[in-house]
Amino acid sequence: MWTEYAKLCTDGLVSYDSDGSLIYESAESYEISDDNLVWTFHLREEAKWSDGSAVTAADFVNTIQRALDPNNGNAIYANMLYNIAGAEEYNTGDGSLDDVMAVAVDDYTLQFTLDQPCSYFLKMMSMPVFCPSKTGLATNDNESWY
Repeated sequence: MWTEYAKLCTDGLVSYDSDGSLIYESAESYEISDDNLVWTFHLREEAKWSDGSAVTAADFVNTIQRALDPNNGNAIYANMLYNIAGAEEYNTGDGSLDDVMAVAVDDYTLQFTLDQPCSYFLKMMSMPVFCPSKTGLATNDNESWY
């Protein structure tokens, strides 16, 4: 159910059209470091939730942290995040959430640091686990949130 909601009600960072061309959704641009390890996404500032509040980088981090939470039995996409430094270790109980390198640099800048270069990382941004979930509302303890 979450995957249906994510794709129908929120915009991911990017998606692709039927020809495979990149479509910017919540992101308006991105850049990759020279070593291909740091991916920085700049978000559209006009993106809003239905209550009028801004969609922020923290909302994307919220989804990722919830998906990686080792106590969340609904985290079916956790292994898709293992390219992010610290993600696998946290998800398997061998690391800390503080070591997961999916970071809200500021309200409109989202940064991922990878363990190693990943040629298909941008393609992964269209997956539901990279869609935002409203910080403070979308929690693993909120049974009404899917």
